[in-house]
Amino acid sequence: MEVEEAARLDGLTPFKTLWKITLPIIAPGVAATIALSWIFAWNEFLLAYILTRNIAFTYPVVLPTEVVSSQVFYNRMTALSAIALLPSIIILLLFRKHIVRMYVLR
Repeated sequence: MEVEEAARLDGLTPFKTLWKITLPIIAPGVAATIALSWIFAWNEFLLAYILTRNIAFTYPVVLPTEVVSSQVFYNRMTALSAIALLPSIIILLLFRKHIVRMYVLR
């Protein structure tokens, strides 16, 4: 709060205070919340397994059911695993510059 008051005393408008002071302060928390929410949603198994038993399947449900089936199709499991990795790889490639900068500045 003191930082925002100091920004106001320095002549920043409320929007500039939000954009230049408040958002950079809360950005790491927002980024961590977004990352954890995405990870928890992607790895959701129990709710997806119970709600979509015979209708539709998500990747976290399909992969274990392929393993415990009577006949294991390794080519299908490999393809499903590769497809399941694609969103993580795409996100990593999109934020590569920020991740490297985060580790270099430490």
